[in-house]
Amino acid sequence: MAADTSAITPTYIINALQLNVLAEALKKQACKGISHTRSPAIRLPAPARQDLGHGIACLPNPHQLLAPHTTCVILGWGKKRPSDVHGTRILHEAQVSTIQQGVCRRSYWQYAITDNMVCAGRGRRDSCAGDSGGPLLCRDRSMRYYLQGITSFGDGCGKRGKYGIYTRTANYVPWMRAVMSKNYFDD
Repeated sequence: MAADTSAITPTYIINALQLNVLAEALKKQACKGISHTRSPAIRLPAPARQDLGHGIACLPNPHQLLAPHTTCVILGWGKKRPSDVHGTRILHEAQVSTIQQGVCRRSYWQYAITDNMVCAGRGRRDSCAGDSGGPLLCRDRSMRYYLQGITSFGDGCGKRGKYGIYTRTANYVPWMRAVMSKNYFDD
């Protein structure tokens, strides 16, 4: 996760949770300018529990719009700088703001930035290589976190005029609910 020094907040995981994935459902979607987007759903052997310190975020409403300039949090174990060989051993977080689609499309004119994507960044705060799959978490008025995005790609790390691109999870909520309710996973 690229950020200026003041933007990096290490999160030390005291009680790490390691669960084996029992099954995976995968939704692939072709996009112009991008080979495809992959949105996996995984089944865990046991439910996550807040009383054990597991972080839990709500799903947004289906196709919910996310206003530009919304302050959100990104998390990841990716690189701090593009020149780093490896990611970090400590989970890092940074505050970013969502960006208007038009601004993002102009910044990434060579890609098809679709309505299935949300762009976010703030100064040099950005996701970086190794952060893919991490959350873009935004709070609502009740201060609950909602999973508004999944780290997808970007151009470098914290580059001026470039932003992190996240899969817009609100557009996949109907699929997520179908996976959870129709038992896509064989027991």
